[in-house]
Amino acid sequence: MHLNREPTSWAHGTQSTPARGQREAVWLLASLSLALLPHWLRLPLGISGLSFGMVVLWATDLGLSSARLAQIKARSPIPLHMLTGALALAAMASIYSRHVGGIGRDAGVEFLVVLTALKLFELKKPRDTALVICLGFVLVGSNFFYDQRPMAALVGFITLCALIAQLARTEAIRSGQSSPLPVRSMLATLAYTVPVAVLLFIVFPRIPGPLWGSLESGSRARSGLSDTLAMGHFGELALSDAVAFHATFDGPTPGPNARYWRAVVLSETDGTQWRAREDANGGHPPARTGGVAAQADTDIDGPQANSQAPVRFRYTLELEPHDQRYVPALDYPQNWPAGYVQGPGATLRAESVISRPRKLALTAADRPVHGAYEADAVAADRALPKDAHPRTRALAQRFIDEGLSPEERVARGLALFRDAPFRYSLRPPKPAGDPVDGFLFTTRAGFCEHFASAFATLMRAADVPARIVSGYQGGAYSSLGHYWVVRQRDAHAWAEVWLPARGGWVRVDPTAMVAPDRIESGSTAFRDAPLLGQLFGERLGFTLSRLTGKWSLTMDYVQVVWNRWVVGYDTRRQHDLFAKMHLERFERPDRQALLILFLLGGSGALLLGISLRKKPHQAPLMAAYRRFDARCARAGCARLPGETARSHAQRVRRQWPEEAEKVARILAAFEGARYAAAQSVTPDPGVLDAAQSMRGGFPGFARPAAGERDAAAEIRRHVRALRLRQVNGGR
Repeated sequence: MHLNREPTSWAHGTQSTPARGQREAVWLLASLSLALLPHWLRLPLGISGLSFGMVVLWATDLGLSSARLAQIKARSPIPLHMLTGALALAAMASIYSRHVGGIGRDAGVEFLVVLTALKLFELKKPRDTALVICLGFVLVGSNFFYDQRPMAALVGFITLCALIAQLARTEAIRSGQSSPLPVRSMLATLAYTVPVAVLLFIVFPRIPGPLWGSLESGSRARSGLSDTLAMGHFGELALSDAVAFHATFDGPTPGPNARYWRAVVLSETDGTQWRAREDANGGHPPARTGGVAAQADTDIDGPQANSQAPVRFRYTLELEPHDQRYVPALDYPQNWPAGYVQGPGATLRAESVISRPRKLALTAADRPVHGAYEADAVAADRALPKDAHPRTRALAQRFIDEGLSPEERVARGLALFRDAPFRYSLRPPKPAGDPVDGFLFTTRAGFCEHFASAFATLMRAADVPARIVSGYQGGAYSSLGHYWVVRQRDAHAWAEVWLPARGGWVRVDPTAMVAPDRIESGSTAFRDAPLLGQLFGERLGFTLSRLTGKWSLTMDYVQVVWNRWVVGYDTRRQHDLFAKMHLERFERPDRQALLILFLLGGSGALLLGISLRKKPHQAPLMAAYRRFDARCARAGCARLPGETARSHAQRVRRQWPEEAEKVARILAAFEGARYAAAQSVTPDPGVLDAAQSMRGGFPGFARPAAGERDAAAEIRRHVRALRLRQVNGGR
């Protein structure tokens, strides 16, 4: 497929370009744009805009006639090659300025996108087209550096199909054949290669960690919790459907009121924001013995005493990466694996940043276990900024003046949220003046961090040690995978108060006083059902809410299966799969290598057999004539789809008159051998003269001159003697 400015070219879309060339260019543009699209949506605006502009410029050039393009070039003070060179230098400078200090994943992908767009302006030979298509394959693979979800894989597969079809057309036209049906060629290629790729994926030895781990960028933005909390912090998380983690329980499952996933304890406040403290657990961390909190169990279960033994929950946590160290463990963590430590406030923390999915087995109890709690820490958990929250302090002072015990002060605080006209809102008005006073006495609208922050402030003002815990609450159960999925919208904040009579820290959730459905039904039903009810009516809204919830869980199950068996297919899973298939003998690296070689050899033999079976009956003759087609294509006069051998030969003779006799002899040998029985064929006069001078002659094309093999040898001899000067950029 020649991509030049001459009539046989479609690189720049001249007026004399055949319709076929335009179609090939459009298909190439469409398939390549599909490969570039995910990167355009992700890369910086400057790089995306530059590469997109170059693709648009090339597409615009396709639609211009030669005369119009010549006028533009004449008026342009800068030659096209200088313009493309300047664009390349500008892109390189932009990439270098953004990635000073090293070339990694992001810089490499950005440079690849720019180079692919620039390569479109250099399409002069068939191999240039094949190279651009190969760059498209690399672009599809590089997208998995950023996105490994099933939808990304589906888009990548569709793009691969388009690129494979385009490559089949390119190779067919380059060899001088009529272009095959792209879909049929693409399906045949996939039928040969996909099974082999799947088998190699299954048996290939696993490598710990992703191959691109060293290319990870530290500048990724992920949604999740942080070690600070201000009113309104959870607003964006409440609207996010991103998965935070999955939990699979082995045995009893906690109820809605017990599914609190503890992540960060916030003990310091400046009046507007709460922050984590290194010793927020109240002094020395609890003793740890092999990943077990070595503490005595207490008979505390929330604000009510319970003399029964605590219930323990064993579960597996599949944690999504969030680029921090906290682990949202079920209240209250008891056992954890190596590589994790108990953090401040009886939280669980990883020893390193969680930048990749992790899976860990944990044990939790349904009530807290308490250790030593030093007096200075108690004092710290009573501290409030001086002169802050005057109205809240006045209310708390009344609790003290009435002689209420700490437990009664907690009950009075909860009664305030239950009886006053507070309302749950994801878009609350911003209070004027002091944020806590404005919320408690004026706006009275907010969501979990508003209630938790105001309650903890009120308790501290009432001389009751209090702190805030941020994490997640609830989750949705998947009947397909038999696990719980917790999303970012399930992010939650609650308070804890120190009550010595109850054994220590006690969880208190003021949000449950205002919006109990948020705790009982979860964030999805609480958020979606009322909105859909307002739009479509209560009954239809409820039905739609259930359907969207089921669809979300189904898609999540697909994602989980994909993560477990594709993204997370590691050595352990390979071992389990081999055991189920009774292939343990192939787990040794040397035997795996032999199995891989066997698969590759068998696949090669299968493809060779298929290709041999596809040989036409007139293989020698057709192979010889295809040499002539390929020689003409390299010189710039490719055979068009549907064009007869005689019409093509006439174009070649007009292009190179000095070689007309040799071309006529080639055509005479080909037509004489292939159409010997066709008495009605009217020969071209020049072909007939050449045929009469060849040995054996071709009187009326009645029979082959010396048989098919002799005709093929004659064609090959004349093809070797051809001297076609290169035109239109041909080789």
